[in-house]
Amino acid sequence: MNSPSSAPCSPRLEFIRALPTERIVYMHMAGHYNEADDLIVDTHGADVIEPVWALLDATYRIHGVAPTLLERDFNIPPLAELVREVEQIARLQAAHAPHAKIAAAS
Repeated sequence: MNSPSSAPCSPRLEFIRALPTERIVYMHMAGHYNEADDLIVDTHGADVIEPVWALLDATYRIHGVAPTLLERDFNIPPLAELVREVEQIARLQAAHAPHAKIAAAS
């Protein structure tokens, strides 16, 4: 999601709502770089910011919980900092646990 708006009816949320739930297999969280006011680059090299956490929360609310990867490709901080972000994912998943998706046995 590289759109700059995070309002409740933002293009990001409209995009998320339009995703077919049955096609969501996993999600990933990553930091970004603001190249310009209208250009956000998904760099995988920074902390996840609050508006992005809010989008993950909304995604879990809309589609249910799916496995979620914290991705960091460079600027890797100390493990304790990464663990805090992973714990944030776990807290959001737990908050939406009643809506958790059950993996189909193949």
